[in-house]
Amino acid sequence: MIENLEGNTSIVGLKQILAIIENDLSSNQRRNLAESLGISSMYAQDYLEDVIKDLLSQAKNPSLVKYSKDLVPPYDKITLNFSVEDRDGINSEMKLVMQYFGVISNILSLYSDQENNLIKHQVISDYNDLDGNFKTKLRNLTFRYVKNYSKEDDTEYRQYIRYVLLYMFNLCLIGKKN
Repeated sequence: MIENLEGNTSIVGLKQILAIIENDLSSNQRRNLAESLGISSMYAQDYLEDVIKDLLSQAKNPSLVKYSKDLVPPYDKITLNFSVEDRDGINSEMKLVMQYFGVISNILSLYSDQENNLIKHQVISDYNDLDGNFKTKLRNLTFRYVKNYSKEDDTEYRQYIRYVLLYMFNLCLIGKKN
């Protein structure tokens, strides 16, 4: 049967197929493939895992960082960190993003406390290195991580970076708290 394909084909194995998917398909093509295979929820989790692994790979040893034990309700944090004009948009975005907070939390639970602290410290440190208001810092940090960790200007990767950063915002690790 293979010989009947005009002789210009080759047999590839599973590893080669996975390499083609990873290296030759755009993120949009990979997402469409995942949807076709019925594994789109796993695809989102894989992306989030990649984001967290990438953050950990660049994390530096933290000095003693005190994390806020008092969580501030999301609406209050939004009011403190966003202008009146931006609040409706970020409220809508947070409602969409919060559905991934459980997935992010589950992924982070697979790492040791030390690794979690390294990731958190890296995000806090990178955030504090930036100038501007929260919206500007969030945008610039998102693009910095996409540039550092993504092969291309991958819109999906950028989306999942933002999910992780908004998760950190929700934990009161970045942004104004009071």
